Amino acid sequence: MAADRHIAIAGGGIAGLISALSVAGPGMRVTVFEQAGRLEEVGAGLQVSPNAWRVLEALGLAETVLRLSVAPAAIRMRRGSDGRTIARMPLGGQAERRWGAPYRVIHRADLQDTLVAALEANPNAGLRLGTRIDGFRLGGVLDDGVQISVDGDLAGRFDGLVGADGLWSSIRAQIADEGDPVYSGKVAWRATIAADQVPHGIDPDETGLWLGRDAHLVHYGVRAGEEVNVVAIFADHWSEPGWSAPGRRGDVIARYADWSPLAQAVVAAPKRWVKWALADRPPLSRWGVGPVTLAGDAAHPMLPFLAQGAAMGIEDGHVLGQALAGADDVEAAFRRYENRRMARTARVQRGARANGDIYHLGGIAGRARDAAMGVMGPDRLLARFDWLYGWGRPAAED
Repeated sequence: MAADRHIAIAGGGIAGLISALSVAGPGMRVTVFEQAGRLEEVGAGLQVSPNAWRVLEALGLAETVLRLSVAPAAIRMRRGSDGRTIARMPLGGQAERRWGAPYRVIHRADLQDTLVAALEANPNAGLRLGTRIDGFRLGGVLDDGVQISVDGDLAGRFDGLVGADGLWSSIRAQIADEGDPVYSGKVAWRATIAADQVPHGIDPDETGLWLGRDAHLVHYGVRAGEEVNVVAIFADHWSEPGWSAPGRRGDVIARYADWSPLAQAVVAAPKRWVKWALADRPPLSRWGVGPVTLAGDAAHPMLPFLAQGAAMGIEDGHVLGQALAGADDVEAAFRRYENRRMARTARVQRGARANGDIYHLGGIAGRARDAAMGVMGPDRLLARFDWLYGWGRPAAED
């Protein structure tokens, strides 16, 4: 049995909370340090694809999330200019049979509340709000731990530190010599509307994906179907940091003025929008040093065009827990975790970038994209995601 260990986690987002729940247990205590004075909703909807769902099942949270989430029957891809259906990728029972777990969508705040409640119920885990870890110092020859820094002052020793502190991670900054995040030239606008405000012609049981030149549009149900999450993404040079800058409703409506009337009705339905500039960072050659590692957006910030940002952080936490289970050597466990995660998350980062370009094609290239997707058929559309959604499925199920 490993000696009692205490792991610090910087950041109380999805990746940090999942990491804490996956690691905390007999012989392994965890404290999550979150800079916000209270945990509030950042973002709106997120997609819990089968690879992420398996982790929630392993943590005993699937039943709770089931009640709060929605299972889309399909993803319907439409052409923005005229609303014509390009392709329809079935989900629902077909997705569950193919990948061994459901594909669901949920409001981020509902998932976060579920994770916090589970953390508070775990005697081996704690959450400290209003506290930001802004750096660390490794121990000396006779001390293999790590000291965390809070507001520039050393504030405690831990056996390990996980930086899950997002795109602007201070832990990553101390590990990697790199510049600022790479802005994509695209801005995402998000809003939610009540289900009874959804324009006629939109099927609330489907996820909608509209494609057009330099823009696309996504909508899907959340909060057990009571609300619909709407995300509009289009080219823009605005690049201020942050996740929830106020957005002018008229700017979104004007951007989609030459799209189909149904798409225009979707973006006109919300009364309030917030926006954030989309950015990522190149994959790192290393995630950690000594008993320090990274998880979630701190390790692999990605653009949202594969809808896998949260899912990759959820996977990270699960693998981290596996690596630390019964481990006497935290540093070695962190390197095992990194070796299992780095190639996969780098592939997802690259795929998300590529999808962003494909979604926003126009003219001849856009028509060629639509034609190619239209002739693929449901099975081939689903097969494109086997490598992604099939992660973690027991071999006996294949």
